[in-house]
Amino acid sequence: MMIRVGSEILDFNAPIEMERRVKLFEAIDETQGDFSYSFEMDRTANNMRILGYPFSDVADKRIYSSLEADLLDDSGIAIYKGVLRVDRFSSTEIECSFFSGNYNWIGALSGNLTEIDFSYLDTDLSEDEIINNGVNTEGIFFPLIDTGGLITRGSSNLVLQDFTGMIFLKTAFEKIFQSVGIKISGDLMKDPLYNTMLVSRLTVDQASIDNRSTYANKTTDQSYFLGSPFSTLPLVEKILFQDDSTFPFFDGSENNYASSTYTADVDMDLNIEVSIRASYTNSSASAGDIFEIKIYVGGAAVYTSRFTPPPPAPDFATLSLKRNIRVDAGSYVEVFCYVDPSVIPIPPDLASVEFLADSTIRITPTFIYRVFGNALLPKWTKAKFVNSVLSLFCCICDYEPVSKLLTIDLFEKIKGKESVDISQYIEIQETDTSEFLSNFFKNNTLKYDDSDAEPIKEYNIKYSEPYAAGVIPIDNAFLPASGAILENDFKAPVSYINTVFSASLERVNFVEMEELDSVDFTSITSSSGLTRLNMDSAQAFSRLQICRISNCTVPEYNGDWLILTVSTNFIVIDRPFSSDAKGTVTRLSHRYTNVDDVHLFIAVTYDDDNVPRFSNNPSYKLVENTYSNISYAFFNLLNTGRPINSDYTQGLALGVVNNVISYQRTLLDTYWSLVARVLTDPVKQIAVGNIPKTVYSNITPLKTVRISTIETSNQYYLNLIQGYQGSEYQCTLELIKIS
Repeated sequence: MMIRVGSEILDFNAPIEMERRVKLFEAIDETQGDFSYSFEMDRTANNMRILGYPFSDVADKRIYSSLEADLLDDSGIAIYKGVLRVDRFSSTEIECSFFSGNYNWIGALSGNLTEIDFSYLDTDLSEDEIINNGVNTEGIFFPLIDTGGLITRGSSNLVLQDFTGMIFLKTAFEKIFQSVGIKISGDLMKDPLYNTMLVSRLTVDQASIDNRSTYANKTTDQSYFLGSPFSTLPLVEKILFQDDSTFPFFDGSENNYASSTYTADVDMDLNIEVSIRASYTNSSASAGDIFEIKIYVGGAAVYTSRFTPPPPAPDFATLSLKRNIRVDAGSYVEVFCYVDPSVIPIPPDLASVEFLADSTIRITPTFIYRVFGNALLPKWTKAKFVNSVLSLFCCICDYEPVSKLLTIDLFEKIKGKESVDISQYIEIQETDTSEFLSNFFKNNTLKYDDSDAEPIKEYNIKYSEPYAAGVIPIDNAFLPASGAILENDFKAPVSYINTVFSASLERVNFVEMEELDSVDFTSITSSSGLTRLNMDSAQAFSRLQICRISNCTVPEYNGDWLILTVSTNFIVIDRPFSSDAKGTVTRLSHRYTNVDDVHLFIAVTYDDDNVPRFSNNPSYKLVENTYSNISYAFFNLLNTGRPINSDYTQGLALGVVNNVISYQRTLLDTYWSLVARVLTDPVKQIAVGNIPKTVYSNITPLKTVRISTIETSNQYYLNLIQGYQGSEYQCTLELIKIS
């Protein structure tokens, strides 16, 4: 066997024993693939030159110099393409090893997912985008899941924050391999689940919030004159904050704060906190309710707080205003003071209010109405992500390095593939199941990564098998009782039946409902059949915002509701009126939770009869419009008796969740049943023999091999082969019996 580096042939021609394997249950990023045992070549000047004069300053130190190379047969045909590694050398010899096959593509998956640019998927979270992307089969999808607010919702009305942008698994998977120049094909690419699966992660990370946050300080006093005549009085004056760069003050990297004006680059919910230190310069101006602080958005006042005058100098008062507001992309936010001439008394001499240094403004996004493609995927390595996907489907892979084509097939389907008959070339020497079973247990668990979600933790305490896990039992008294043979890096969401939506939903705590201002309502009346809450002031509330009723004298009103109408002293919510009552109503705001969990879902796209198939509701109301089509995602669809059961019977749970209404087939049933049969009746045989080059070259991990005798004809999975094409020496094969 010869070795070619580039276009040059090394001074070497000797057998190189290659080992070829794709072991079951072995993590892809830990698999060595095809590799040789160490071999030596002469340390000639030609070899040293071709190898780039590898050198170590320590005699015993391994060199690990790697070069792309080909192994050639005696006729000069490349039979392996891979990497030649120089391990060490002496004064006369160079010690090397060779890696090929799976090693090539696994090694190419170095680095993190964050190195791949997914910004082309950046999309607004808007009503139009939710509807338009609902027919997608790749790229971005906006399904309905419970991100933290639906479980307490009192009615089946939806808001934009209820939808989470997700990326199709195949879009991310294929982009990973495109980034390293590898083409992919095989069973996996045609699999229905693979083609409808979504990757779900919180799409706005803390960096996106920090980049759009502002904290600014007032460094100089600012006078606001209150003198007569009123014709010269500046009724409205902008309050200036000069310092946004000295610690702890800052302006986010989006550069959205300048000249005391905050400009939104995307649609956002903003939490605005203004703290003003103020004092009078003349004690004669002492009437109550004399001036106001106003938050302006786009040049119009949206929130006002009227303050009692501060004490005269040198004393001062701190005036605070805190609001959560919705702003559109391009909107600008400013803070003004205001004097009402009809209220302010005319002082005997000139007076002014001083807005003092150390007044501050803090602006923090609480929800961003945009999906960022680069935040859709986990902060994992490429190898970890690929391994997590392949392990779920129990995939086997074979890489052709010349064309850079990676074929990914399903182990479950290997029995139906072409089989290579090696009966006349090999001989069974040993049957040994002890080593094969040494890595297994009486109960072999396949599970998702442990979750911090309270319902899942409670479930795992109650039941012996983790939530959504599957188990392959082996009847062997000599094995340990139990253990995990697959611990996937994705996390399982919580499947539950939402009674308000009359549907099976998945819950992922991406957001939480934060309580803001609370107001007591004094009575409830009917407003065209809906519930009207009467109160002294409804200024804090906004239309299409979620509110929470608590401590109500009629408990049926308690819960979370959508606000449909806001007036001066009442709000109307989306609940039918039933009776008068008193209680407390609180504004709610969506706020991101700080999680890095990554989930998988099955996407269900639009069709003309979608909502009634999922729910007893004829339609859902998105914002103010009724739609018969809502995109949906599920992990483990529960049996609600709806027509969807006839179309979607496959979940992403590895095993059946312990629930009397869970009925779906699982990943274990679909992709792991052959593995279960192999482990239930394990047979591992060691065979040796001389295999001709033409037969050897036809053996791949994607095919079974067959050994026929007069009495039997058995099919085997080739777990490992030691030897090389055209070898005059015997090959050793490790065979796992399939049938």
